[in-house]
Amino acid sequence: MKKTAVIILAACLLLTAVSCSKQNSASAEAASEQENLTPVSTIRVSTGSITDSRKFGGTVTAKDSVYVMPSVTGELQNVSVKVGDRVEEDQVLAQVDASRDGQTYRPSLIKAPIAGIVTSFTGVEGSMVAPSSPVAVIENLDNLEITISVIERYSTLISEGNKVIVTFDAIPGETFTATVTSLSPTIDSRTRTRTVKARLDVPEPRVISGMYANLNVIINTKDNVIVVPYSALSTSNDITSCYTVRDGKAVKTIVTTGIRESDKVEILSGLKAGDVLVVRGQGLLSDGTPVRIVE
Repeated sequence: MKKTAVIILAACLLLTAVSCSKQNSASAEAASEQENLTPVSTIRVSTGSITDSRKFGGTVTAKDSVYVMPSVTGELQNVSVKVGDRVEEDQVLAQVDASRDGQTYRPSLIKAPIAGIVTSFTGVEGSMVAPSSPVAVIENLDNLEITISVIERYSTLISEGNKVIVTFDAIPGETFTATVTSLSPTIDSRTRTRTVKARLDVPEPRVISGMYANLNVIINTKDNVIVVPYSALSTSNDITSCYTVRDGKAVKTIVTTGIRESDKVEILSGLKAGDVLVVRGQGLLSDGTPVRIVE
């Protein structure tokens, strides 16, 4: 009886050992298969917003800026203003004596053509002046705008009303908004540029004439479109593609792109919301490669 029990116990132990061996073998085989899969990181494709913009440099200028010219040739006299003075329209700035030997004339008055600030006065009292050369510049510094020279390639992309993101080197760390207010009707044939004007939405007293401005002009904004990381795409022979994952395998997918913003790009065709897109490890893939998704 005891002998029979021992035999039965031994048989049970043997069956258990065989079963465990098979399980361990299966686990090892599964682990080996996982190790042989190409690891990739993925995201779920979704919709979002994207902005098309162009960057330019510009200069802050006074909207009203006028050169002051004498009306006659003669000696500059009785200068009554200096740079920085605020003047009113028709205020007398100086006189010109056009008298010559044997001929005496009434002094000709030089008046301010507009109200504003005298930003330049090159005339020196006692010197000779003429109608061909300005003696002063008057600017209305209460009415500033930003002048941009846009290269011909982008000249037709910008329209009145476009929003602009503005920063100034002289005011680091702060961002301002502006709006395009006017565009030159022609291209300058010498520089191949078009003059565009923009104005700050909220006047800023620290912004003064002559400052350099960095501008990012918003051309277009799209909402609820397919947007993916640009780094997930590759282009060869003018064909742009990416890899998606279906049933554990990489699928090479041809896409058509639209607006690009930094590392984001709009997808016009080829992907839809919910697709599993490979964003890391795609350089090791080809169509049909078995993959393992990792964080």
